[in-house]
Amino acid sequence: MTLLRRYSTLWYAVGALLVLMAWHQVFVMTGVLWWNAPQSSARVQVPAPLPEAELDTTWVDTRAFLKTHPEWNPR
Repeated sequence: MTLLRRYSTLWYAVGALLVLMAWHQVFVMTGVLWWNAPQSSARVQVPAPLPEAELDTTWVDTRAFLKTHPEWNPR
């Protein structure tokens, strides 16, 4: 291995270490670490589904549409 290649590899390793340290610091600052996560045995209830709104279809001629599009064919 040439000397230049060794230095290049060393700089890549130092750069990767700096990136990993920066990511760790971000997670420390935000408090998003798996070993600090609260252990909760209480399950959160599933929220009720949102009510579906009725669509106004009075402006659509459904018979004409179904006559020209007899089957569902999404593209």
